[in-house]
Amino acid sequence: MVRVGLFSSRRSVTLIELIIVVVIVAVMALAISSLTLLSHRQLISASRRAKVQNEVAYCLEHITKHVLNTIGNTAISATNPVYIVPNTYLAVFIDANGDGMISASGDHWIRYTFNSSLGQLVYCSRSETSISACIGVQETISSKIIRRRTGFIPATNFTEGRNYLIVSITGCYDPDGSPSACGTSDNPQINMVATMQLPGVSSH
Repeated sequence: MVRVGLFSSRRSVTLIELIIVVVIVAVMALAISSLTLLSHRQLISASRRAKVQNEVAYCLEHITKHVLNTIGNTAISATNPVYIVPNTYLAVFIDANGDGMISASGDHWIRYTFNSSLGQLVYCSRSETSISACIGVQETISSKIIRRRTGFIPATNFTEGRNYLIVSITGCYDPDGSPSACGTSDNPQINMVATMQLPGVSSH
């Protein structure tokens, strides 16, 4: 009787086969790592985009809330309720006491200023004139506004029943644009535009 050895039917792994297996495993690990990294970057980009979008939307809501109270007559320079320096400054005269008329008791100017050096949008709750110093509360409502790219754009004309402002704001996660430029996946950029009616403003 011929006895067959216990290990005689086993074949050893060659060096080439071992290298092939190592290469396959390395490629699979690299693919999984790349997919994980891509998903992570997309998650970060989406989170940053959402944060910027929320800030820009908040700015527009803040401005709209106060602009709706604007009151005055655009045909009379002394009571023109809107003062604009494009891309820098917006001041409006509001009916603060809610009586529907222009009055010295309570009604006053508010304004929004774009600080280009810091990328900030600053709100002033009260000033005596459209260009005088702020005597009310000052609040920075956003610090993610792109330099030189945020503005207050006036309508081309004011007509009775269609008095409005167009406000355009562009925000960026990192307004400085470093190390990634605004508009890239690492530094997303959001632009939003709102048309704001001025029901208390007359052109006659």
